[in-house]
Amino acid sequence: MALLKLVGVEKSFGGVNAVDGVDMEVGQEWVAVVGPNGAGKTTLVNIISGFVKPDRGRVLFKGVDVTRRGPAERVKMGIVRAFQPPSSPKRASSST
Repeated sequence: MALLKLVGVEKSFGGVNAVDGVDMEVGQEWVAVVGPNGAGKTTLVNIISGFVKPDRGRVLFKGVDVTRRGPAERVKMGIVRAFQPPSSPKRASSST
């Protein structure tokens, strides 16, 4: 059984498909989601972690359908998401 399984997951914003029919199974291995800006990576992570509800499809964790469960319930099950803190660009120094 897959630890995490996505079946036909879709999400659009204002007619733009951010995630379009994702089917994915993840076991115990490390997985990376790679793509250019605007490819839907963050939306996919937000769907998995419960911060965004998919328009279609299902998210299963350890065989349990968590599609409509919120982030707090998913955390209790072991699905956790970390946010990257914003950083300010370092000031350029001029050396004369």
